[in-house]
Amino acid sequence: MSDVTLVEVADAIVSALNLPAAPRAPATWCRALDTDVELEDLEVLHAQVFPGSLKTEAGARNGEYQRGEYAIDVVLRQKLDTDDRQKVDGLFRLLRKVDKYLFGLQRLPVMPDAAWLASSMRYPYVPAKFKAREYWALLSVTYLVFD
Repeated sequence: MSDVTLVEVADAIVSALNLPAAPRAPATWCRALDTDVELEDLEVLHAQVFPGSLKTEAGARNGEYQRGEYAIDVVLRQKLDTDDRQKVDGLFRLLRKVDKYLFGLQRLPVMPDAAWLASSMRYPYVPAKFKAREYWALLSVTYLVFD
């Protein structure tokens, strides 16, 4: 684990989501480092993976190994008409398919030492710091890696 970084786990998720067997998003998944995308650029769907957080702890009472929990955010972002609930709900449905796909893999194909541990989803919402009509569907997925 000591050699594994959040960025590497995020890149492994991007790789898995761009495989032919993955749920198809009308965009190519990419790793992102910030959310600074102009609203005009969000007319098309953005499928992004953000490195999140790392929690480490001893994996045994004597501390002979360490376990790391790598939390990564998988995000769909798009500017939508707020009256079009079908499109807003569609972001959530697509992200739910992504969640089921990652759970089904259990381990990331290019990083087999990373095992799926947990996930949580947030229904599409408009972050307060952004202008209205920019919807986010957020999946936080955690992978476990032992050192």
